[in-house]
Amino acid sequence: MGYSGKHCSIGPVTIKASLFYSQVPSSVGEFLELPAYEYAPILVNTMILRLEVR
Repeated sequence: MGYSGKHCSIGPVTIKASLFYSQVPSSVGEFLELPAYEYAPILVNTMILRLEVR
């Protein structure tokens, strides 16, 4: 099964995905008036995928 230009533009594609963790959801942290650092997102991992669509 292949793809053609009908489904996707031809050329390079870069996909970046980042995984974040937070001990408390920001809406809960704001509601409880916690310090911002208590619910700030923490970067756990990042992945970059580069491919060429032909």
